[in-house]
Amino acid sequence: MIAPKYSRLIGTGLAVLTTLSVAIYVLGPYIINPTQVKVLLQGDIGIHYLGWAFFRYSEWTFPLGEIPDYYYPLGSNIGFTDSIPLMALLLKPFHGILPTDFQYIGPWFLICVVLQTWMAWKLLEELGIKDVIQLVVGSILLTSTPVWFFRLAHPALCAHFLILGSLWMYIRSKSDWFKALKGQYILLFVVAFVHPYLAVMILGLASAVVLRITFIEKKIKWWGGLLNLVAMGALLVFGWWITGYFSISEAGRAAEGLTDFSTNLNAFFNPMEDTSRILPSLPHNPLQYEGYAYLGMGGLILVVAWLVWGGIQVFTSRKKAIKNAQVEREPNSGMWILWLVVFFMWVWALSIKVYWGTDRVLRYDLADAIIPTLSAFRTTGRFVWPIYYLLLTLSFAFIGKKLLRPRPLNLILVVLLLTQLYDQGALWKNREWYKWTNPESFMEISEDKWGPLVEASDKVLLWPPFEMKHIRNRDDYAEIGYLAANYQKPASIGFVARSEKDAESNYRNTFEKDMEEGRVDPGALYLFLPQSTRYYDKSFEKMSLLEIDGYIVGISNQANDSLRSRWEKSKVSWNLKQPLAEDLSSYLKKYEDKTILMASLDEASRNLNESTISYLEDRGSQIRNLVFRGSYIGVLNSGKLIYEDMAENAIINWEVESGAILEGITFPKKLRIVASGILAGYEMSIAVDDEEQVEKKRGLSVVVLDEEGTLIDKAQFDTYQSSYRWLDSP
Repeated sequence: MIAPKYSRLIGTGLAVLTTLSVAIYVLGPYIINPTQVKVLLQGDIGIHYLGWAFFRYSEWTFPLGEIPDYYYPLGSNIGFTDSIPLMALLLKPFHGILPTDFQYIGPWFLICVVLQTWMAWKLLEELGIKDVIQLVVGSILLTSTPVWFFRLAHPALCAHFLILGSLWMYIRSKSDWFKALKGQYILLFVVAFVHPYLAVMILGLASAVVLRITFIEKKIKWWGGLLNLVAMGALLVFGWWITGYFSISEAGRAAEGLTDFSTNLNAFFNPMEDTSRILPSLPHNPLQYEGYAYLGMGGLILVVAWLVWGGIQVFTSRKKAIKNAQVEREPNSGMWILWLVVFFMWVWALSIKVYWGTDRVLRYDLADAIIPTLSAFRTTGRFVWPIYYLLLTLSFAFIGKKLLRPRPLNLILVVLLLTQLYDQGALWKNREWYKWTNPESFMEISEDKWGPLVEASDKVLLWPPFEMKHIRNRDDYAEIGYLAANYQKPASIGFVARSEKDAESNYRNTFEKDMEEGRVDPGALYLFLPQSTRYYDKSFEKMSLLEIDGYIVGISNQANDSLRSRWEKSKVSWNLKQPLAEDLSSYLKKYEDKTILMASLDEASRNLNESTISYLEDRGSQIRNLVFRGSYIGVLNSGKLIYEDMAENAIINWEVESGAILEGITFPKKLRIVASGILAGYEMSIAVDDEEQVEKKRGLSVVVLDEEGTLIDKAQFDTYQSSYRWLDSP
């Protein structure tokens, strides 16, 4: 028979091995390899990698996390790129001996899994679970949660072990208050260098520990409790200060969308975005994915069983106590403080607009003075995580201790765990990170073409700069940023969580004025979007322009010999051509005698140029009234606008049957158009005789038909970025 000490050691190892195996299966073999970085150059995770890629080569400054060459010339810091400052600061001193292609994001996921499994084990032990099988099953269940896998696109936010650790410290504070308090300080120090959202959650849970040992356990005086609360807040502020979170103003730290990124009242049983194999997705607002909190089928069964069985026990025990005129003391005195703290976090997660599905059931207002401060944490839905883990933990502990004898119970718990893992199969396959297992999702741009030019330049300047997640192709900012970082060149490229908007505006104005007046930096490699080609004639006269992988790239005619030599060599080697572009108004004029169908998706109004707006207005359009992220449908026939519709926050559609007559025009085929802005959903379609003609892409999609309803041409204009589209060179 195995001694208890060794059985727990074996059990812990089995739990860690299982959770690691699940994580590696989901993540795939590439991302866990620290020398594989190209697979990271996509989505938000590309931002997190680039923060580290630029930071590792930058000089030490204070604050310690500053990155002057990323988001150039403004710069940023590893906090605002969500680059896990803890890992970046620890590894920066060794950047010289690390491989050029090195990332810690994959290993960080595995670190989180190991620590979360261990924290779950210790938490369940503290709650009275003694059976090793139950500890193994429970720690796997609390680690392999849907909410953790749903967050894989944001590595810093995957440190859920900090939440479980803080819950463990709260339970421990009843039996060993000093170690619990010390443990909370350690967790607070760590989380200060991980992510601000998690830091606020841990601060709330740490405050609950202080309140419990002060007022319930009475281990310290009230003034000692107050000093601890101040010290905990100061510890977080200190970590944020040396990382660089206060290097921008409060206005820069604020963000829009305070009421949008919330959680839903149905979140615990809503596997939104088809992330369950068993339950269907339920209605919710599109941006509430940030408040994703699906418990999983196994977790749901556990929580429901706890609520039902626990409710029965409370009712019967109270009834017995009243009958015997006795008052029973709750065995877990002080738990109400923890419940109160996580309840208030859940209320904040629901935000000031509370939704059940897509129906708003409550709204309350906040004082205008505190909105800028609170909006720094605009993604309120994330604050559902503490109550999420508390529900799972306490339901498992209650069932493990109260419901059945160990043997049949253990079998039931194993079945529930397998159900939980099976249910998540849809989540593992449907999410964006699934691309991490696909080598074909690596870089689309040619390093052979771009590398020599970036290396020979002094800096890479993009127009428009900043906030660019998609330049020409999806997430290509990360690929170009990757080359700039590897060659240690400043780049006005990237995407950051917070920035100084006034400084951005000033730089844009200065850059644009320089381009308009013909001031070209002789050491810069320029990268332009198509709309720029019509404004900067004076500068383009002093530049050489080429189309490289579909991008407009330029250098000064006064470029240094090295850059000029690389430029000419690339031009000959790759047979590069002058770039061409076409704007939406030109496209509409080209097919003015045809039938033109237009539909928006996500956002289509931001960069509609004046020539496009004027062209449509001359035909009776009201497109100038299209709001940001609004929905739009337009139908033109022989240069005449025959139908138009737009909405601020609703999906709109238009349909005519075959043979229908509208505005004196007979339609030979059935037509159907659907459009939406991002706040209304993610629906867009242009169908002819029920056959889809377009892909779902942001901006305005255009379909051109002849008199017989036959497709002549189609185009997609990302009018969030530009009224232009790229054309292949002749």
